[in-house]
Amino acid sequence: MEHLTIAQINLLIKNYGFKAAYSLKVENLTATWHALCGMGIPKERLCLAPEAEYPFASALLLLVAQYRPFIKGSLLPAYYFASNAAYHKANALVNELTAKGYFAKRIEVPLAALVEQAGLGTLCKNSMLDIAGFGTRTVLFTLATNACMPDDILPQKPQGCGNCTICSSACPAQAINADFGLDPSRCIRTYMESAPMPNWVMERLSGFLGCEVCQAACPRNAFIEPVKPADDALLAFELRTLLRGELKAASAYAGKNMCTRARLIAQAAALCALTKRHDLLDEVLALTNHELCSIREAAIWAKGILQSSLKS
Repeated sequence: MEHLTIAQINLLIKNYGFKAAYSLKVENLTATWHALCGMGIPKERLCLAPEAEYPFASALLLLVAQYRPFIKGSLLPAYYFASNAAYHKANALVNELTAKGYFAKRIEVPLAALVEQAGLGTLCKNSMLDIAGFGTRTVLFTLATNACMPDDILPQKPQGCGNCTICSSACPAQAINADFGLDPSRCIRTYMESAPMPNWVMERLSGFLGCEVCQAACPRNAFIEPVKPADDALLAFELRTLLRGELKAASAYAGKNMCTRARLIAQAAALCALTKRHDLLDEVLALTNHELCSIREAAIWAKGILQSSLKS
């Protein structure tokens, strides 16, 4: 089968809204992954041996979607909006390549190991990947495919963090050690997916679904200008709407997996307290007896904060 040229690949990925695509070698990632992470066996969904699992693939096509952060105070998760949109576009690209007669499958590989081994990116202290020319504000997907061959030349790998401590100083949970990097046990984002969220996490929330404070502080992203969210997106994540359990519009932006009932309503309750939305106290009170523990605990915490601030 004839492989697609670089020009043809670039045209395809541009049509689907990706900023770049890099054709990388199909090779074992185990040693690099262990060197970076120092861990045992990864989650089942991560593929460390793509050359064994996808023997017909001639390359791993790394798709890069870049996104702009939302302006400070919007509470909306720019990364998750971009990730959801890019997920559907990556699947559509797979379908097109398959329709053209190529083998193509979206796979889950350890991205840090993939870009490090290819010399394409750098793992930063905050655990984010800096891809050459894009900073860390990216969404990455990997396709195993026989549609192309590995690139002969890749962009120069970005430098490491060195002595920079800006992200560790900015982190609201002191989760980033200036010397050793991220401690997941202290990272707010880790606990935003737990049930229920610990009080110390709710006290430090800066928005829905994830924390982007370290990325906002990182000098690597200084060239990326924030943007105001679309009015429809603001309406979809309006606190009153979410407290009432109306999540369909929010799910369309951030994806059903992220916008589960327990997660989004609990975060909305906590953010009511942090933004001093006393006008929503009745809605919060109505959730203090909710059947789901994560929602109930968040509402009880938010109730205490709101009532205390009314007295002061």
